[in-house]
Amino acid sequence: MKPKMILMDIEGTMVPLSFVYQKLFPYAEEVLKQCICDPDADPEIKKAIEAERDADREGNIPKGASLEEVAARLLNWQREDSKLKPLKIVQEHIWRHKFKEEGFFTDVYGEVKAQLDIWKEADIRLAIYSSATKGTQQILFDNTQHGSLLDYFEDRFYDLENAGSKKSPQSYRKIAEDQNLKPKEICFLSDMTDELDAAKKAGFQTRHIVRESHRQAKSYDKISLGS
Repeated sequence: MKPKMILMDIEGTMVPLSFVYQKLFPYAEEVLKQCICDPDADPEIKKAIEAERDADREGNIPKGASLEEVAARLLNWQREDSKLKPLKIVQEHIWRHKFKEEGFFTDVYGEVKAQLDIWKEADIRLAIYSSATKGTQQILFDNTQHGSLLDYFEDRFYDLENAGSKKSPQSYRKIAEDQNLKPKEICFLSDMTDELDAAKKAGFQTRHIVRESHRQAKSYDKISLGS
């Protein structure tokens, strides 16, 4: 059946993994390193780090930790690709500055905008679901090589805070409920099979987006050893 809404992952689905891990993360790492060793580091980022230290209620950051200690912990979490809330919020502050002050833009895959146009014209709702905060998602899609894409999504941005873990079927049911749709009326697009499995268990339609350049086979008897 034709879906009434398409829910999309970002990394590896709409945006190359190389953009995230070779551009966004290195910039955030550089800023966090400055907060550890440079007394003249960006005061706004320092405030964001201190705010997360003071707001943490889950025991992720030791009470009384210095700004430098917290920045070091955040840096380690980023290197581990952690999804912890304090890191995600500080990354949002860092990247907001990057996009605003340095004219940075998000490199979305070439065919994405044209397909969004087709789906929008077909009156299909479009939504995003990512481990990045809602604020980060909005920053990314407000600043692309095509200009702002925010209007396509009409504030339908879901993250770990307002929806839950992407590996939990309950998170997808929550999104369907929020949109007043039946799960089977939503199609989820992702490059991650564990996320697709969770969405499928919730009753969603799913599509596996495969961006790798390697040739693929569904089973051993489908393997071709020719050139």
